[in-house]
Amino acid sequence: FLTPQRLELIEKLAARGVGIVHLHQVIDYPAPYTERVLPWLGAVWVPKAGARGHWDGDFKEFVDHPITRGVTPFKENDGFLYKLRFVEGLKGVTPLLRTSPKGDLKGSEDIVSWTYARPDGGRTFAFTGGHLHGSWGLEGLRRFVANGILWSAGLEIPAGGAPVDLEPADLKLPP
Repeated sequence: FLTPQRLELIEKLAARGVGIVHLHQVIDYPAPYTERVLPWLGAVWVPKAGARGHWDGDFKEFVDHPITRGVTPFKENDGFLYKLRFVEGLKGVTPLLRTSPKGDLKGSEDIVSWTYARPDGGRTFAFTGGHLHGSWGLEGLRRFVANGILWSAGLEIPAGGAPVDLEPADLKLPP
């Protein structure tokens, strides 16, 4: 992303309404780029203002959104980026997952996943988790991310969510 040619290409694609997905630390752009990427993402991690850490995120309840269709509760110890800078007034942003290291939720500071209905008509899905390989063994997490990718692409998400069947051996995890 960080070459001038790639940034320009992404800006052109976003202007055409192409969906954008950012997972884990991809929203950690160097300070000179935060203003440039904020219109694509709806939020960005700002050096020296944002925070990051590992803790147990316990996701039991979900907002009513196509991305949460069929998503079952999941708990994972993950590396999250939080205390993000969002677009003014969260306009176009739908918070999907909230967590904090101490479990005390503080408004927008605790948002770790969101959608952004961009002014250009495009869609952005971001989730700052996904750090640990083993987390992908959690069906709820896999469905959440798969649904987010589909939604960003403008595709219909089935009533029960995207199929995400997986054999534990495929991740080389114990059953």
